[in-house]
Amino acid sequence: MVAIAYCAGLLYWVSDRLDGGTDPSGTSRVVPPLTVFWAGLACVLTLTVLLCALLHAGVLFRALRRSEYAALTTPNPALSAHDLRRCRDVSAFRALHRLVGEHAVPLIGCYATVAGALVTLCCAAALAGSHPTPETPAGLQAVVHGIATVGDSILGWLPLVIAALGMLVYRNDTVRRTVGVLWDVGTFWPRAAHPLAPPSYAERAVPELQTRVAGLLALPPQDPRRMDGVILAGHSQGAVICAAMLFQLPRRWRRRVWFFSYGCQLTRLYGRVFPAYFGPDRLRALAHALTWPSGYVAWTNFWRDTDPLGWPVGVGERDVPVVDPEGLHPSGGEVADPPIRNHRGYPEAVEFVRERAVVAPLLRRGVPSPRQGVG
Repeated sequence: MVAIAYCAGLLYWVSDRLDGGTDPSGTSRVVPPLTVFWAGLACVLTLTVLLCALLHAGVLFRALRRSEYAALTTPNPALSAHDLRRCRDVSAFRALHRLVGEHAVPLIGCYATVAGALVTLCCAAALAGSHPTPETPAGLQAVVHGIATVGDSILGWLPLVIAALGMLVYRNDTVRRTVGVLWDVGTFWPRAAHPLAPPSYAERAVPELQTRVAGLLALPPQDPRRMDGVILAGHSQGAVICAAMLFQLPRRWRRRVWFFSYGCQLTRLYGRVFPAYFGPDRLRALAHALTWPSGYVAWTNFWRDTDPLGWPVGVGERDVPVVDPEGLHPSGGEVADPPIRNHRGYPEAVEFVRERAVVAPLLRRGVPSPRQGVG
């Protein structure tokens, strides 16, 4: 579709140049089709709505940051200037965590609704077949014509914007991480859900992970590689892959697996956008499937209030909050401030190491060998 649009634009640009002569009024006799006009108008209007949504998100972020900063500093009025600066940094990450978790989906939904309505109106106008302006527009018609021309120009620069974004992916960690998240979400589902997208990596990753886990647990007792149990740790999108695999894992193997999820997007992202697959009912079913006969729910979820992509799950599993940062100033002979890890570095956290030390003995002694033909 983009290629056809730019081929049409090139055709009309060359035609206008080859036409050479214009009528005495100075206007060109080469006029693009109505769909190009209305596409430019729709582009400007949707970008305007997007700008309003971003401004609203910025206002919400500043209000949340002030709230989090007050929560950090009010109980400790004697903080040093260095600690106050660190509190500002921490409050920014906490505000981003709340903005994504509490306001991102409504903002995106409102923008998509308004943009969809505008695009629908522009499509209806294009199909109506009447040109919205005369050859020499005036007044309001001139404004509409000018907006549409600006939109066409913006669409013309779109390939350069996409190329610049591609360069930033290789040069900027934040841009690369953002594009990576969108790419992971889009290519997780089978191609039946998005036939024009790249092949789904989940169609390969989920069966391979299932084969790996079942293969380790099915080894004979005399094999040195045999394991009594497996701690299945999934970070961010990996937690989604692990959940999809656990739904398909036979029960006799599932009872010998403990699921560690951290930076987990199952509730605020996947649970809201894809509720039929990862909604509250499905996550409760997963927690029930991971419940041992002794009553243990073999699922621990780690989250930070500075992680914009990780939240509690709250369906019966054990939610462990991870302190971030570990302190406002250096301690224990360190020189640098403890880092704000937000979405990374969960396995190095004290809470993660402590939970793993508790779970490992449970898997060694508390899980019976599976009976043949069960599950």
